[in-house]
Amino acid sequence: MLVWDSAGWRTQAHGWIRTELARLGLEPIGAIEQSHVRPWSTVIRVPTTAGNLYFKACTPGLAHEPGLLSVLSRFRPDCVPRLLAADTARGWALTGDAGVALRGLSTDVQDTLDYWRRILPIYAGLQLEMSAHVDELLATGLPDRRLRSLPEKLDMLLADTAHLLIDQPDGLTAAEYRALHSLSPRLQELCQRLVSYGIPETIDHSDLHDANVFVDGDRITFIDWGDCALTHPFFTMNVTLAVLQYRLGLEENSPELAELQNLYLAAWTDFGSPDRLRKALDLALRLGSLSRALNWHQALADSPPEDWGEDADGVSRWLRRLLTTLSE
Repeated sequence: MLVWDSAGWRTQAHGWIRTELARLGLEPIGAIEQSHVRPWSTVIRVPTTAGNLYFKACTPGLAHEPGLLSVLSRFRPDCVPRLLAADTARGWALTGDAGVALRGLSTDVQDTLDYWRRILPIYAGLQLEMSAHVDELLATGLPDRRLRSLPEKLDMLLADTAHLLIDQPDGLTAAEYRALHSLSPRLQELCQRLVSYGIPETIDHSDLHDANVFVDGDRITFIDWGDCALTHPFFTMNVTLAVLQYRLGLEENSPELAELQNLYLAAWTDFGSPDRLRKALDLALRLGSLSRALNWHQALADSPPEDWGEDADGVSRWLRRLLTTLSE
């Protein structure tokens, strides 16, 4: 049973919520509803006299999120949910309403592309600004996945075979596992090559898609920072492009996706020409699968395998993609 499903945990969480509401001078005006439950986190909707608020709790592996929101709120309050209360020791946060998820606003291709034309420059600007605050980011417990450390992190993943499901459904085959073991020299070479482009490492949301971008009038808010890490900024585009391609029914090399990539890269022109930035992005799209595998390892690490459900293949799926892209 997930910890979020236990009556004892709910009693503690509800008590904390009510204490914080009282401190804020607010009152609940309806039932507190647990609207989102995953092995790594849960979200509770709290209707109050000031509108809906949202409580989020994370497992220890993702407990940096409230502290990270606090730091981001100081530098880019326009981009993150309004943080009303936090218990960083327990990984708890209470935030304001961020509006409506982009995923629920429109299914029209052009409307969606127009939103992303607004979103990507804002997000890149946040990344650029936070590249000057690395120490403060790391002090929150944000995972450090800078490029020079990635080869040893692959070794760590391969040592934890429980998450690889070797020769099990949706897991790695024994042959794939052996091939991944031989990747270290290639991985080190490509990481050093990406470092040579001189693009500053900074925060990577790592799960930037239309369910984690909220819209409230002209305001764009990025939610769900539990997966993020300090690493190469372009790794973000692994998930963003893949989800856009799937949801909009686009081809991988479609002009629509190319336009969005160029729009994102335009924010980084202080670090190279468009052609040079494109080469860096292509390399980041190959290496970023490792960071995603690390995301899944971190998210599932605090839960027993019987609770992983349909997400059990998270680590092996992204390691398989890493193997494919680095073998090209």
